Amino acid sequence: MVRANDQRLDTMEDIARVILQKLDAPRRKSDVPIKPIIAEFLGLPKSGKDTQANELDRWFRRLGFQVLIHQESAETRDIRAMPRLDPYAYEMRHSAYSLSNLLSANTNRDFHLIILNRGIFDTLSWLEWNKRKGGIRREQAEYAKAFLLNDGPWIESLDGIFYIMCTVETALEREYGNASVPVFGARMNPEALTLMYDCVESVYADVTSQFPHLPIMRVDTTARTIPQVTGEIISYLVNSAARRMGLGEEDVLPWSIGLMREKALIHGAEIKVRGLVDDRILRSNGWDFQASYSEADIYLALKDGKPLENNECFHVRQQGGKSFFIYKREAPDFHLRARVLPVPIPDGSVSELIAGFDIIVTLHKEREIFTRDGFVLTRDRVKELGSFTEIRAPTPDRNADLGSLVRELGFGDIDVVQASYLRLYLTTQGGSRPS
Repeated sequence: MVRANDQRLDTMEDIARVILQKLDAPRRKSDVPIKPIIAEFLGLPKSGKDTQANELDRWFRRLGFQVLIHQESAETRDIRAMPRLDPYAYEMRHSAYSLSNLLSANTNRDFHLIILNRGIFDTLSWLEWNKRKGGIRREQAEYAKAFLLNDGPWIESLDGIFYIMCTVETALEREYGNASVPVFGARMNPEALTLMYDCVESVYADVTSQFPHLPIMRVDTTARTIPQVTGEIISYLVNSAARRMGLGEEDVLPWSIGLMREKALIHGAEIKVRGLVDDRILRSNGWDFQASYSEADIYLALKDGKPLENNECFHVRQQGGKSFFIYKREAPDFHLRARVLPVPIPDGSVSELIAGFDIIVTLHKEREIFTRDGFVLTRDRVKELGSFTEIRAPTPDRNADLGSLVRELGFGDIDVVQASYLRLYLTTQGGSRPS
């Protein structure tokens, strides 16, 4: 469980770093600010709201995010000193503070993540509480609720609304420990907590029913560790922010080793032979010319790792003014490889991407592509290695045809090269990493 959770968080870190790139894009002061990630925490007292807000703060700051946790409204000077003679006015003061913070967060230029520790959704729970206690008339509660929820642009600005809950018994135990005769507080007692629990659950059910599209998550911390809850909240918030920003898998793949490993699929096998076939033989055997271009492949290794460690190969392919990231992993049968199809790298991001690896070598080649019945044949003139022909099967069920196609073109078993271009290069260099 912990291992799987750790692997999940590794991927979340990669996605979060891509989000940070988007949030940190250079802007002029006259440009519309880029909206930061905004989250609200609310729920039952002693359920772990403060703990989770602080864990979120720590996790994101470690990745380079600027994070702001807004002070809880009840702890601000003006509200803390405000007489509670009129419960309705008191709750509206909380509401005004939370709403102001939320509206300001939308256009904030200084922070990448803003956390509201009890915000407008928390106000709804306290309105329900006061309504049931008789301190607020039903009409007042419904009017305030309609204002907070009815077509306000602030409702759509939250990337995560986290209802942090636990059982009443757990909340009391966290507050008073194992005291045999605890001295209960005005709100930290069984009756008050039970009422608050019911109010929060009622508002949660109402809001999720009325706004099913909102990013609302209910988390019960009763029998769970802090890291388990934190991991779940981080995953939810990061994915929610990525969806809102329109980030797809293609945007994240070049920056995420874990995601590449997860998404790599076994494609049709390929076979490589040393030497080239002339156009006449290709045409007579039904191969149709498709394209030709120059490529430069910058081969990479994980920082402080070894080339082709764990049979993995990373490289940036530069072709026609465009750059692509490619991940491959050799299967036990050399001719089979798991690969992620070339993923475009945004302009200006190549240097930043490469900086996360060690550069092994850059290989330059002139490539020509031919096709026949779904098979792809390439003629490669690799500046550093020589000339080669590769044929790739369209699907694994047609792998067996590769041998006959190679023989048909005049190659024999002695011509077959059982190594990738990078492995060939390392072999010619005595297996050492070039300086």
